[in-house]
Amino acid sequence: MALQDPSLKRDQLYAWDQWLVWRLGGRPWPASFLIAGILWVSYWVFAWAVGVYSEIGLDQIPGGPGPDDGADAPALLFGLGPYGWAATIFSLLGGYAATVVSYNLVAQRNESAEAARMLGLEREELLATWDEHLRAGRSAARLVGVAGYLFGVAALFPALPGMLELLGYQGRYEFLPPASMQMAAVWFFAVTPFAFSLIAKYFYLTIDEGRLWSRLRRDVDAPDIFDATKLRPVTKAAMRGSFTWVIGATIGSLFFLSSGIDRSVLLPFFIGIGIVAIANLFVPLVGWHRKIIAEKERQLKDVRRVIDRCWTRLKSAEDDDVALAKIGGLLALEARIQAAREWPIDFSTIGRLAFYLAIPLISWIGGALMERAVDAAIG
Repeated sequence: MALQDPSLKRDQLYAWDQWLVWRLGGRPWPASFLIAGILWVSYWVFAWAVGVYSEIGLDQIPGGPGPDDGADAPALLFGLGPYGWAATIFSLLGGYAATVVSYNLVAQRNESAEAARMLGLEREELLATWDEHLRAGRSAARLVGVAGYLFGVAALFPALPGMLELLGYQGRYEFLPPASMQMAAVWFFAVTPFAFSLIAKYFYLTIDEGRLWSRLRRDVDAPDIFDATKLRPVTKAAMRGSFTWVIGATIGSLFFLSSGIDRSVLLPFFIGIGIVAIANLFVPLVGWHRKIIAEKERQLKDVRRVIDRCWTRLKSAEDDDVALAKIGGLLALEARIQAAREWPIDFSTIGRLAFYLAIPLISWIGGALMERAVDAAIG
């Protein structure tokens, strides 16, 4: 089977981030790395331009341990101070957040034919339903994005080393940031809120898409309980949605490798992302599980009603062998209905899902071990 086109189409653009991906070639993953690279380079170009890294030395790295810093001064990570490390992670997060919605739009279009068959619709009818639903929710998505932007601005003050002290509040560290660090913070206030805005908007779109799938599920005919493969679009959508949030949480978890970044604000935020990943996985599966259970119960009632009628007639028959032969097929059908799978997933899928959910923990542990190895090699 030929691979489907993995690029974003012109008629799939609903917001500025999708327009950006389309302008960068329409392929979400290459665009994600390109945006992340541009953001990362922009930090270092800006830092050098304003004199933050004008001299090489640990005491010139924003947030790094200088000669006059106390014991609470944040340590370097992979040779980077907290600002350099945070800029690296925010660049990755920004590139990912700017393209994740486009990735889902591409996947939806590529899976639309199979999903339409499952729902008993024509492919173009399903695509038109998706398009109408997404366009109707653009205003609400923008408002959520603005709220995410404001949250991103507010989160920077306690998260960036020395910002609270600079404003005259009691912060985590005993030192005030030098002028160079204050200049480096400008980049974060220019870039970071947009990443939070895109994450917040994607959170809204995830919930909104779940509502659409719930409505489609209610309208669809009863599922085929004997062939769970027909529900593969449900499993694909649930796994894809969960995986995209897991990747976001994985990138965010890298913040916590640096002791110079305050976790008090970011930790609850990324725990929330993990909760969304789990909910995005199980909520649609539970919905279809209930629909399958309801269909099994309906079919069991029907076949048992027929069995009861036949048994009443056959009890009076003189030939027991004939009676058993006639009712045997009904009993086999009843057993088959009872044995039918009640979830649209199998054990191999469950294994992949468990691996997805373990990715943030694996990446965090792996990053910590690698950082220790690098420090040991350097020192």
